Amino acid sequence: MFKGLLGLEMTRLLRRRHSFWWQFLLLGLALSIYLLLYQFPIHLASAPLVFGTIVSGLTLWVLPLFVISEVQIGRYGVDSVWLGLPIRPRYWLVARLVAWLGLHISTLLLWMLIFMVGSYWYFFDIGLVVGGILELLLATSWTLLVSFAIGSWIRSSWLALITIYLMQLFFVGGGLLSAFLWDRLPALAMGVEFFSYGYRVRNLRLGIFSLADAIFWSMVLGIWWLTLIYRVESIANYCWEVSRKDGFKALGVLIVGSFLLFLPIERDITQRQMHQPSPAFRQEAKRLKDPLIVQRVRTDALAWLGQERWLMRRLYAYQRVNKHLHVEKLSIQSPEGARMGFRAVAELGGADQYAGLLMHYRDLVVREPKLRDGRLLDEAMTIAVRRLTRQTPKRLLLILDQDQHAEDFSLLSTMLAREFDIEWLTAENRRWLAHLEVDGYLVLGGNDLTTEDLAILDAERAKGKGLWINTMGVRLSTHPGYPIERLSPSPLHRYLGDKGLSVGRNLLLDPDGYLLESGAGLANYPLWLSGRRSRLRSPLVDGLTGIAPLMSVALTPHSDRWEPLVVSSALVKEQVGELEFNIFQLWSGDWRGDADVRWLASIEQRDNKMGTLVVVGSTTWLSNMMEDAGTVHNLEQAKALARYIVGDEALLDAQLRLLPTSTMKRPFAGREMRERYYGALLVLGFGWVMGNVFWWMLARRVRRRRG
Repeated sequence: MFKGLLGLEMTRLLRRRHSFWWQFLLLGLALSIYLLLYQFPIHLASAPLVFGTIVSGLTLWVLPLFVISEVQIGRYGVDSVWLGLPIRPRYWLVARLVAWLGLHISTLLLWMLIFMVGSYWYFFDIGLVVGGILELLLATSWTLLVSFAIGSWIRSSWLALITIYLMQLFFVGGGLLSAFLWDRLPALAMGVEFFSYGYRVRNLRLGIFSLADAIFWSMVLGIWWLTLIYRVESIANYCWEVSRKDGFKALGVLIVGSFLLFLPIERDITQRQMHQPSPAFRQEAKRLKDPLIVQRVRTDALAWLGQERWLMRRLYAYQRVNKHLHVEKLSIQSPEGARMGFRAVAELGGADQYAGLLMHYRDLVVREPKLRDGRLLDEAMTIAVRRLTRQTPKRLLLILDQDQHAEDFSLLSTMLAREFDIEWLTAENRRWLAHLEVDGYLVLGGNDLTTEDLAILDAERAKGKGLWINTMGVRLSTHPGYPIERLSPSPLHRYLGDKGLSVGRNLLLDPDGYLLESGAGLANYPLWLSGRRSRLRSPLVDGLTGIAPLMSVALTPHSDRWEPLVVSSALVKEQVGELEFNIFQLWSGDWRGDADVRWLASIEQRDNKMGTLVVVGSTTWLSNMMEDAGTVHNLEQAKALARYIVGDEALLDAQLRLLPTSTMKRPFAGREMRERYYGALLVLGFGWVMGNVFWWMLARRVRRRRG
């Protein structure tokens, strides 16, 4: 019986409900505009996560417009026929909900496939895919049940629609409301956040299954379902018989469910276990012989936040993997945070708020002065255990040009100093280059290097040490009045020329520094280069692709050929199996040419014994001169390359597992993107027309047979 009802409801939606097709086209148009204007040109790397969130958001706000004709249940039309049948109304009510749910989700998944698979390939983490689909399922179920339930109680369509959107605004906007209340009523803010949509789908977006979230959604959707069927069956004159025993059962379910809401039982469903202690930490933790006390230090105001509770659940996972590790909480006041050496992470109630870690092992103490982002937790724990077990850190030598100072790279050096011993070598003490024992070299500029200096660095490479060169054909300074000076060919240029790289030709420059706006600046996006997957490829290939707005990676180690790492969007045209580079007219003096110019990096690794050589055609992305030098993307990129140079594969793997995608295939240019976009619209439009023609012909044939 239910199968027949479901078939009738689906046929009714596809043949007689134009609102279904209108919402299909409107959602498709909205997604097309979003992808063309935002996702493609600016934030391509975040597409797997953000796109799923956008699809769910559109469902929450667009779907009620088109189900408003469905919510006047039991009052007119076909519903009167259903209510007259000798079956319980809840059966066809379930059939109607399942029909809307299935058809709506299938149409959205079709759009996702067209734009995400048809335009470029992602190799998703399956846990993130499952989380995105579950979020879409929950958003659709919530919207349908709320719309149907409110529509069954309110006769006026417009009043019902306004009530539905007020409910959506309170539920979906609960996070914004709680943020507004934190300074004034923290207890109320915590309650609002606890029952908000964003808080209850955060784990799914991260690839985590939470029992508390599952109980919450079951209870909320169950309450709306009971409200709906009670109203509909009352209209159908069905008598509800609720005994005292049934009442006690319902009360018991509510009590048990409310208790389970506060149980932090979670399961990381991502393939790479992104939110669990990394193999690097587990290996380092084996060195612990005595108790390690990890204190989570934060001000009282931060303890109310859902983000803090989420991070604490991640921290307790480290306690479960090693018997010597113990986690504690330490609440402090704002004035104490500064005295203890912590750095402010936020401002609430007119006072700075502090959050970090204190780790005690034997007579040693390590402080993590600023930690609020859960993605940095594993890195902080691993580095701290290394320090506490007295392991010698890797040494990294930073070589500066004559007009450069360590202060120009303070953001970079502060970040690297957490895990490396940083040594600075300026033009004045360059004579000590041959006498320093380090694990890797980072050249910032390199225009003042002599032939002897380069010979020393090559000899170090022969010993297996890595060399990372950031060079430019112009001299820059952080002083605002310092003019751009084009440099004469230097020994470094000849050194690179011997290896097949030419500054201004296959090594592109960024002569004006970071020209565009930071973050979501115009044309600030990379293109991903093709590359064959191989078991011999470095994890840097699979991980760093798409991590930063200025860089992506495609290389093959153990090769005698240079492989390009990154190139800007406006400089690439896709040919048949090849990439054509439009060279910036540096030597012509036309500084007003392509404002999009970024940098191109190359890498060389001839064999296992020879150290890696990485050459990047820019220095500005590492300096304080850059507008967003302190952003997570660029710091993470620099951190990953530094680990790659010194051979710290454990921390590099731990860092790369946090990325939502592993590898992106096929580059595409703006022209190809437009062709695919318009092609997809054309195919969908043609399919919509043919679908309507098919249903019209089918309906005509049915009428003829009945006649």
